[in-house]
Amino acid sequence: KEFYEIYYPNFYRERYKPLLRDMKLFKNKDTNCERPEFWYWYFTHYLIENIYPSINIQ
Repeated sequence: KEFYEIYYPNFYRERYKPLLRDMKLFKNKDTNCERPEFWYWYFTHYLIENIYPSINIQ
């Protein structure tokens, strides 16, 4: 089997999906959110900052 077939399902199930679930809890203002400080920072600071300035190629 290829690397992707072996490891991706586990990554998705064990890491990515719980993270998305937690983000949804935060957005719904649910008190069961595990990382509210992180999500607050993520939505109020990280996404607002222009960390990848556009490159004007002419």
